[in-house]
Amino acid sequence: MPAEEGAEEEHEEGLLTGHAGTETEAAEPEETPREVPSPSLPGYEREGDLETLSELSEAPTENLANPGSQSRWKPDMALFYPLLHSGRQTRCEAMLNLLNNLLGAGLLTMPKAMAEAGLITGLAAMGIVAVANRYTLLQVLWMSHSVLSNEECSYPELGRHVFGQKGLIAVLVSYLVFTLGILSSYLIVLVDLLALTALRGAPRLLLVFFAVLMCTPAALLRSLRHVALVSAVCMLGVGCLVVVLTSVSVRDVLSGDMENAPIEMAGNAGDVDLFRGDLRRFLSGTALFSLQFSVQAGGIEVLSRVDHGQNEEAPNSMSSLLAAERISEVAFTLALFLSATLGTAAYLRFGDKVAGNVLLDFNPSYAPLLVSWISYGFVVVCSFAFIMVPCRLAALDVLALRRRDNPSIESVPKERFMSLTAALLGVCAVVAWTVTDLSHVLKFVGVWATMALAFVLPCSFLIELRRRQEGVSVFSSANLVDLVLIAFGLCVACAALLDLFAPSTPTPHRVFVPNMAEVGGTFPTSQVVLDPDA
Repeated sequence: MPAEEGAEEEHEEGLLTGHAGTETEAAEPEETPREVPSPSLPGYEREGDLETLSELSEAPTENLANPGSQSRWKPDMALFYPLLHSGRQTRCEAMLNLLNNLLGAGLLTMPKAMAEAGLITGLAAMGIVAVANRYTLLQVLWMSHSVLSNEECSYPELGRHVFGQKGLIAVLVSYLVFTLGILSSYLIVLVDLLALTALRGAPRLLLVFFAVLMCTPAALLRSLRHVALVSAVCMLGVGCLVVVLTSVSVRDVLSGDMENAPIEMAGNAGDVDLFRGDLRRFLSGTALFSLQFSVQAGGIEVLSRVDHGQNEEAPNSMSSLLAAERISEVAFTLALFLSATLGTAAYLRFGDKVAGNVLLDFNPSYAPLLVSWISYGFVVVCSFAFIMVPCRLAALDVLALRRRDNPSIESVPKERFMSLTAALLGVCAVVAWTVTDLSHVLKFVGVWATMALAFVLPCSFLIELRRRQEGVSVFSSANLVDLVLIAFGLCVACAALLDLFAPSTPTPHRVFVPNMAEVGGTFPTSQVVLDPDA
């Protein structure tokens, strides 16, 4: 009987960690699961912290006190993302790094997202999506703390421990699509900036070449150093852009004599809709909002490396998770405020005529705009390195090109490193050359990568861990929020498929009468405007 019980415990641990267990391990079933870890081993919370941990995660954690219920396996591959391996960070540095993840190229598509979702419904959707992304970010962080260890918080490794190789591949492929899409969007932004300023009228292929040339030094970095300083500089550039674009938009709206001003007739291009009744367009805008606040993969490393000063036991206690809550609350609030401000102001200025990249709607001859564009170009070039490093590592893991005994990026041969970097740059360059609308690229990423990384996978992991550790049914009321988020991600994907294979049927032309007082009169042909987009 003891041997059978030990075998069952070993089998349960193999399911959780993704290791089936070798014959050598099966020969000693009683010793391995019952081995008590050293108190200094990271990843094992103190008994006094377990109650608070349960309250924070809203998931039962009694089994976490049992060492056999936690994973003691080291990752067989370096599946964490070494973005910040230059040491621990202060809370201010962590917040800047998290903000740098939150305020990327998606910021330029917020007006377009508002046009898709409607003004009031868009603002509501933006707030809800931001809260949902923060919720899943903290859940991924909590699961990494409890299943892995505080120093090895890893989204892909978490997927392997929950669903084995399938979970690992799902996270890595989703993250590879996500990062490739973000890198492509950075090149598109640079191409648009070059077309508006220095190289106006040049062929797009030439603009893409110069954009790739500008980003190549950042793409060749093997790892990142002094990221907090770079993040602070990037935040200055983003703040400058938001202030200038918002000021210009508000000034134009209040002037009353601007061109392309929003008008009141529903259905006409350039109008401002308070609510969006078209579910497909609403979900399309929501996909862009979701992308803007999706930082699950890189965010857990940022939040797991916060320095707690003199408190040496803090990394192994609830202080890490509580600090992550406070830092993420401030970062998400600031990102939500900046995104809503720019999105609302530019949408009120341009209405449904707003471009996928809002920069294309402004006149570069205005000096403050030119300065803000140059500063944002610097932000994009710096941010390229932030995304290329984890993108390259995800590609190496997907292609199994890193050695398991020495998985650091330095162990990758130079020829392989250069060829893979060139291949990634080539893919991004082709996308930037063939796709001219920034919102189209980010919408694709928001549907096919963000929905998985931000909602479907984290909630699936949490539901499965609750089922294994606590016996909670999949459709229990405790999993209601997670099931709703999974359903939301699947609905957005289904809506995108419908748009792809069954585009909306065009509606009949409508007649707009310029003078409502003359409705009963007869109008010349020149006074009747047919709107095919109505």
